[in-house]
Amino acid sequence: MHNKYLWVLICVIGGLALFVELFLLSSTIDYFPLHPTVGDLGNHIAKLYFLDTFGFHKYNPLWYHGITTFRFYPPGWSYFTIPLYWMTNNLLLATYLGLIMAFIVGFFGVLFLGRIAGLSWIKTLSLYLLIFSSYHLINFVLGLGRYPELLSWMLFIFLFGIVWYYKDRKVTWGFFWSIPVFSLMLLTHSYPVVVSCLLYLSLLLTREEIKEYVIIIISFLVPFFITFFWWKGLFFLLNQQNGHLYGAGQELIDPRTVISSNTIIIIGFCVAMFLYLRTFSDNKEKYFSAPFILTAFLLLSRNIAMIPVFNQLPVNSYNIFFLILTVFYFIKVSQKKYKTIIPIILLLGIISSSLYSFYFITPELSYTDLDKQFIELIPNSNGRVWIDNETQDAYHDKLNAFAASMYNKTVSSGHDTDTPSQNVVMINNIKYKYLEALQKSRDDLRNRDCELFTEDIHALEADEIITYDEPCKFLVDCGFTIKERTKDLCLMVIK
Repeated sequence: MHNKYLWVLICVIGGLALFVELFLLSSTIDYFPLHPTVGDLGNHIAKLYFLDTFGFHKYNPLWYHGITTFRFYPPGWSYFTIPLYWMTNNLLLATYLGLIMAFIVGFFGVLFLGRIAGLSWIKTLSLYLLIFSSYHLINFVLGLGRYPELLSWMLFIFLFGIVWYYKDRKVTWGFFWSIPVFSLMLLTHSYPVVVSCLLYLSLLLTREEIKEYVIIIISFLVPFFITFFWWKGLFFLLNQQNGHLYGAGQELIDPRTVISSNTIIIIGFCVAMFLYLRTFSDNKEKYFSAPFILTAFLLLSRNIAMIPVFNQLPVNSYNIFFLILTVFYFIKVSQKKYKTIIPIILLLGIISSSLYSFYFITPELSYTDLDKQFIELIPNSNGRVWIDNETQDAYHDKLNAFAASMYNKTVSSGHDTDTPSQNVVMINNIKYKYLEALQKSRDDLRNRDCELFTEDIHALEADEIITYDEPCKFLVDCGFTIKERTKDLCLMVIK
């Protein structure tokens, strides 16, 4: 088979995989994402609503005991999507249209990179689909509702293109075009920002003149000053972590991860880099590639756990980063050598990735019977509502996002990565932080302690409760009044 047809086949399969996923995700236009597989999407929909209703860095009374909007989470995706909300006056439709717009941004980014790298149109389109229809992006970014991270990866492609342009050229003041791109990334999602530092380091290692060093360093630092109004709050968040590992530093210490998709991608990257560097006799390409190779080694050896900041990134973010590099370098090699074998390898890769994605693909959303019961009760609640989480915390979080964003309801909890208000709650003359008091109320209800739960719920300043049938019967005996009930739930007024 002529290698051109292999590239066409790659585009067809990748395009089909992406179309199917986007089609299934279109169900989010009609259904709020309460499904357990859609992860953070409800949170982002709520943030979009909060930005429109309260503004940036403003007090939001709807979650917890009040929070400051976007105190720790970047606002970029919400600002990117809010014009669509203004045009449609529909949160769910605006969110889906924002997803489509993000893919369009990524398409222009890959067109830019392809032109800079001298790729043909078919290889440029293949690059786009091999990356953005991959299992890792579909299942771990789209499937988990991480739309802000997706948008930041789209912007990363632009930054990669700018760095690649100056790789073999003298760095001039034109490199300042990287400043708005990197600034937008900082305001959109932090994971692609961290690995972007490797791009700046790669460029620095290939420079000879002091002026070039100055331009690169200024271009790297200025975005942090531009976005200081937001990221200064991150210092507080980092101080709260006390060095706890929650990303690759924790994930990769599990021996079972030795045989994983991360290992496969890193090995693929090493093969692509080996073939690519073989085509060059000078050391400049080796210097440019050194930060990527070193990071790959740290991941394979699990020593990434010892590197501050880098050990906080989830493994999947590294997978996406090295997937981009692997596909790009394989395609670059195919321009000079292995013009048939490389497209065959990439074709087999996208076929296996697509089959794996279809097996674990995000299902078309709909409401379960329990969802419908919550949706029936939430609009009829008044005041601050305490929603029970006896089933699972993830579902409970999505219900809080739904209540706040779709019905403007005030809830005792939330679905937020930001740290809620640090207000102190007094229960029996004992001081609790708000989140501690909230957890205490859940524990006391599970333990069926009527007196303690009543004290908790009053301290949390809740007015009504939505809980399940069995706790409902218990709370009736405690003196709470049923306001409305469904088959499995009840809405109660606090005595």
